[in-house]
Amino acid sequence: MPAMTGTLLNGRYHLEAELGEGGMGRVHRAHDTVLDRDVAVKVLSDTGLDTQGRACFLREAQAVARLNLPNVVSVCDAGEAEMPASGGTEREEHASLRAMTSGREKGTQ
Repeated sequence: MPAMTGTLLNGRYHLEAELGEGGMGRVHRAHDTVLDRDVAVKVLSDTGLDTQGRACFLREAQAVARLNLPNVVSVCDAGEAEMPASGGTEREEHASLRAMTSGREKGTQ
């Protein structure tokens, strides 16, 4: 999957930086230009999922979007357009999971 930093995804999300990568795709720090807010956007790998896998991703996004819990980020978008399938969530600024589980503060090694 080519680097997408600087891309305007689906005419809405300006991808600012890559936050991480996994088996399904990449997560980017982004700005929703329609609602003027910072979000995280997951862009699925165009080779990682077939039609059935993309449908499963959408069902999972719908299920998580129904949740309203303090420790779960809200899903605010999911779908496909001119780019691979993607999903958007609110963006939380916290320490990495590794730092949190080792008892360290954000930004320290």
